[in-house]
Amino acid sequence: MTSGYRSGGVDFDDLFDPYIIGPKSINTGRRIAGVDLSQRYAHIQFGTKRANVGHRVGGVDVSNLWAAKGTASYLKLSDQTIEEVEAGSVFAGIRLNNTGTLDQVMTDVTVPVPGEWMINPSSAEAANYEAMASLVSGTLSTGSASTGAWLALSVSRLWRVQQQIAGSKQTTIRIDVRRIGSTVNMATAQITLIATRA
Repeated sequence: MTSGYRSGGVDFDDLFDPYIIGPKSINTGRRIAGVDLSQRYAHIQFGTKRANVGHRVGGVDVSNLWAAKGTASYLKLSDQTIEEVEAGSVFAGIRLNNTGTLDQVMTDVTVPVPGEWMINPSSAEAANYEAMASLVSGTLSTGSASTGAWLALSVSRLWRVQQQIAGSKQTTIRIDVRRIGSTVNMATAQITLIATRA
């Protein structure tokens, strides 16, 4: 069922992305079957503003409340360096969990990084995405997840380097995440992994 609200003859459902997760906008006083439109569309913080549509709430066009169609993204990846130094065999890695969370994984500790890779973590939503790691420099350790292929995030994915002899190993990868079935990358980060055996 379409919203019944239009701008230039185009229904709001074709102008704004649907609500999936996260905060909702202020109530608009406009309803469909008794439910305010704020429950129907993605908050603008997840996407970008479209042109004004000529419907106002408190003097503000509703295009300032919701993400324009095709712009909402619930993903975030930040460039980061993960470094571990140990006296024995040492590793440093990054894991995108199938729960929508991200961990820095080191020899003796796993550090969750809040707000990465999915802004509002959800196992059900994470299963809709896939990731690919591409080598920028260096090599990943034997047994680590492969690069150059899209991997479904319904399963947690780990990329790491390991150093078993004295010295340091450094690898930089680029991780891209997209919705399964899409060709558009929705989040990208460059990750540097450094493992040093003292």
